[in-house]
Amino acid sequence: MDTMDVSADVAPLASALLREATSADHESAERSAFQRQLVGGNLPRALYGRFLGEMLHVWRALDDAVAGLRALAGFAPLVDPSRLRGPDLERDLACLGIAASARTTATAALCDQLCAWGAESPVSLAGALYVLEGSTNGGRFIARSVRRAYALDGQTGTAFLDPYGEAQPARWAEWKGALDAAVPGSVAASLVPVARETFRAIEAIGAALLASAAVP
Repeated sequence: MDTMDVSADVAPLASALLREATSADHESAERSAFQRQLVGGNLPRALYGRFLGEMLHVWRALDDAVAGLRALAGFAPLVDPSRLRGPDLERDLACLGIAASARTTATAALCDQLCAWGAESPVSLAGALYVLEGSTNGGRFIARSVRRAYALDGQTGTAFLDPYGEAQPARWAEWKGALDAAVPGSVAASLVPVARETFRAIEAIGAALLASAAVP
């Protein structure tokens, strides 16, 4: 008897679906002018500090927004305290001697959107977390450029970019596994618009910082 082919009936894992559906947005963010200057070690130190301050606003908003998600069965591993970057950002800013400034309009918009997602549909925040947690993949390499550019030792000033060190690949695999276990493939598509909007929002924050500093 022929084996029945059921592959067409199997929904893709949430992490795989998000990776494929956001690939263009991910590439656009990586190629942005702000990201190129950051990776190339050409971003002024003060502007790097401002970027950390903007991310602190984002993570503080996210920390408040995920309360509902944390309460849902299976989702707590996605927002384990060790994965929330607020404390790392506070340490980085303290090490650099920089205080978080007022939010850019782009940052304020993302913070408001995170709160709205958390209030309207807590599960949708998993889409934003996919982007933010996934940024640790490239963050490890960006941190090396930042350390060279600003003569930083160890994790000084780069704990946000490189929070896990050598354990980063394993931590990312763990996070994706938790996402796939918590989000059925049939529901994963609803996370895609949130993830795409988060990529675009992060890119907009970088553009706003460059514009405010008049950096070509």
